[in-house]
Parts: sequence; structure tokens; C-alpha cells
Amino acid sequence: MLHLHAALLPEHRRRYCTGVHFGEAVLGLIGTREFHTYNLVGSVVNWARRLQEAALPGQITISRAVFERMRDRIEACAPPIFVVRGGAQVVLVYRFSGSREGTP
Repeated sequence: MLHLHAALLPEHRRRYCTGVHFGEAVLGLIGTREFHTYNLVGSVVNWARRLQEAALPGQITISRAVFERMRDRIEACAPPIFVVRGGAQVVLVYRFSGSREGTP
């Protein structure tokens, strides 16, 4: 897939920002009988969004919780600490750079 992406002209390439966090969330129909939507809610969703907002185009930003669970299977580095939007809390994040050889 990456080879195809590299072969495309720059104006045809898509560059997504991705944020990944780990935790519990609620998935399902939310609302009333008159108006409802299938949605995912919870603080883990909010954290993933903030991680997405911290990512540059084409990057995957992961939380420390994800890094701790995957550290033997992935390559990731911790950039300078950043302040999460909407608060004064400092959070350690990682930039995912790939899977390690020989891991599923």
C-alpha cells in the first residue's frame, strides 16, 4: 500500500492524522426515539481525538497506555512533552514509527 501511495502524484495522496488510546468506551445507539445516532463515547475517545490533533499529517500518535502494551512489538519515540488542549495537564505521547520485524 505504501508503494502505491508513493507512486501517486502529491495532489492525489491522502495524509491522515491518527491518534490511538486504550481504555473503555460505550458504543451504540445514543439519543431518543425521535433522534438517535450510532456513536462511540467516553474519555478514551476524547483522549484519542486529542492525540489525533497532536499528530502531523501522515503520523500516528499513541498514548503511553498503548505504548506500554505494545512496546515489544512496535517502534515508537517520545517527542517533547506537550500540553493537552483544554487543560493544563502534561501528557507523555509517542510517535508510532512501525512494527518490529517478526512480530504479528
